[in-house]
Amino acid sequence: AVFAVNYISASIVDKEYSDRAEQIAQAVATTIDPDDALELKNAVLDIYYGVDEVVPSTEWGSDEWNEYQANYDSIRDLEVFNKLQEHLRMYQDIYKVDCLYTTTYKKEVMHALYIVDGAYGEDECPPGCVDNFDDGIWPDENDPIVPATITNEGVYGWLVTAAYPIFKDDKLAAHVCVDISMNDIA
Repeated sequence: AVFAVNYISASIVDKEYSDRAEQIAQAVATTIDPDDALELKNAVLDIYYGVDEVVPSTEWGSDEWNEYQANYDSIRDLEVFNKLQEHLRMYQDIYKVDCLYTTTYKKEVMHALYIVDGAYGEDECPPGCVDNFDDGIWPDENDPIVPATITNEGVYGWLVTAAYPIFKDDKLAAHVCVDISMNDIA
């Protein structure tokens, strides 16, 4: 009986946090100016497509990663970067989530490319940072919504992540992603 109650409770908690992550991602995506999202995404993609080699976040802190990330230093100087980052931080603080960020997905090479992150300090993923996924749920043109996914791994712990698209004239401009830690519940 104890195991059954524990399983049911965990399922309810997972569902509640998943629903909340999806709702927050959708709500924030509707507040972002799609022109700003597209402008910043294009600036990051111009650099991404211009580098010789993409160095994924698994190499964070290495000389190669630092050299790759230096290509994106000019992004932080853009007015649109600062505007979107402040916008994300405002909602991140309102909803009390771990982080809100925008990404674009390159499904053909299994990259999630960070555009702007609302996280503070060392928790912030810089523009151009690439998470490389071999599996997972990928958005596509027919279904650009990324439903909530719960992971439990060493680096981030127990985490629920969801993403919702930002559209500009019926075209995908970027995705708003939300991460909510479930470690306290665990």
